[in-house]
Amino acid sequence: EIFERAAGSGLEMKFAFYGPDDAAGVRRCRITTRWITDPDDMAGVMDRAECSCGCYVNIRDVLTQAVKEAEERPLRAVIIIGDAFHDDPDGLDEAAISANRLRRAGTRVFLLQLGDDLITARRLQYLATVSAGTYFRFDPRTQERQFSEMWKAMSAYAAGGEEAVKMTGGQAATLLLQHLKQEPMPIIEERARVRVERDIKE
Repeated sequence: EIFERAAGSGLEMKFAFYGPDDAAGVRRCRITTRWITDPDDMAGVMDRAECSCGCYVNIRDVLTQAVKEAEERPLRAVIIIGDAFHDDPDGLDEAAISANRLRRAGTRVFLLQLGDDLITARRLQYLATVSAGTYFRFDPRTQERQFSEMWKAMSAYAAGGEEAVKMTGGQAATLLLQHLKQEPMPIIEERARVRVERDIKE
């Protein structure tokens, strides 16, 4: 759908997901090695993916990989969708450090929560603040249309930045632009400072 929303824009994406546990019982983030430019190609990749998400979504793994990707070529956006995650305190600190590095690289982090888990909400809101990114929560049972409209706005941003979002129009685009203009936390890198900032917020 994100390709369809950004049709003709030259959009390129990678797909990240959680595969089955390895021999050590560790579930790691997997990501496509190539950039995908066609919706049918993306659909085929997703159909073949052996995704075993469960409830353990380690945001730090996703953001760490995104930092590596941004070192190889510029990234305009990273979009993470999940209903819950269980990063421990150190994992959340590492995620925040990676979020700051993406911010330095000019990459926006979009965090979308499907559901109403309060711990997840607090952590995603925190990461959105430190990364100068955005956080939105949707109820997939009652807000399917709103979620689709936000996809459209984020697709426009991924393809062409804020100007493309302005041209999209609509309530979701307006809301996204408002969030992008919010004042972020100062850029931080060291683990101790990240923990202090997080404790203050909580």
